[in-house]
Amino acid sequence: MPTELPLSAGKVSASVDKGRHVGAGKVIDNKVVDTRGQSGRQQTARHEETTRTKYPLDYTKYSIVPDYFNYAGIHRPVVLYTVPQTFIDDIIVHTDINDTTGVVHYTVSYNVGEYGVVDPACHVELLDHQGVMVSNGTGLVGTLYIPEANFWWPRLTHSRPGYLYTLKISLIDNDELLDVYRLCIGLRTLQWNSTTLLLNKRPIYLAGFGKHEDAN
Repeated sequence: MPTELPLSAGKVSASVDKGRHVGAGKVIDNKVVDTRGQSGRQQTARHEETTRTKYPLDYTKYSIVPDYFNYAGIHRPVVLYTVPQTFIDDIIVHTDINDTTGVVHYTVSYNVGEYGVVDPACHVELLDHQGVMVSNGTGLVGTLYIPEANFWWPRLTHSRPGYLYTLKISLIDNDELLDVYRLCIGLRTLQWNSTTLLLNKRPIYLAGFGKHEDAN
């Protein structure tokens, strides 16, 4: 759960517990409350943290030389960012293909602060790589259809690989833009059976894989 932290003169007070986390490899959010009288804004500190007590020294022995050491503190940047009182909190996207038509199923959730708008309107647009709108809709849950869509393909499998659309989500109240979020998405499907992996309903051969830095 997010931990509320006060701000003092633009800095987080060193005497305040800034939130705790036990474990590794998990991004956590701490909500920072602005006590300087600037209503309508809040800040969130996001960081990854590990604990040496839970994962002792030499817990994992690498066969490679990494550029960092596990269980030795914060390995990623700490980021402070502000959000409006009514802001987009999460977007879930599922894509499908119907012949040459692309299908985008979306679900949007938002969060409301003390002075936020409780029931904003949600406008959804899908833009191509040139910024031209190819489909649009309204509501927090819906489906977009893109005729003659450009599907996402890996390199060496298509003349135009890695094609991405931009899903633009806007929260609006009485013609006032409350928040907007843009998410790049590719139109693709992934299926498999006992013998074949299918990308966009076509068999695909995998020549390798990407190994995560923490894979053992």
